[in-house]
Amino acid sequence: MSDVSVTMVFLAALVTALATGLGALPLLVIRGSERRALGVANAAASGVMLGASASLAFQGIDRSAWRTVVGMLVGLVFIVRGLIGVAT
Repeated sequence: MSDVSVTMVFLAALVTALATGLGALPLLVIRGSERRALGVANAAASGVMLGASASLAFQGIDRSAWRTVVGMLVGLVFIVRGLIGVAT
């Protein structure tokens, strides 16, 4: 097992939540958002999420390849079902 305590996990989650809140503060100042600015922000966010997803996938494959593949396929099913639901 690892030496991570419940307090350390709580503090890490708290820092993450505060960082998320700080990231949303500019939206309170800027009322009218331009489409270009929104597109750039979405592109940056998707790039970060893609990098995080790839990192997690590589870590998962190192631990258990078949479980990681099953998890990815289940996630893909949810995404496709969501897209089909939006299209209809």
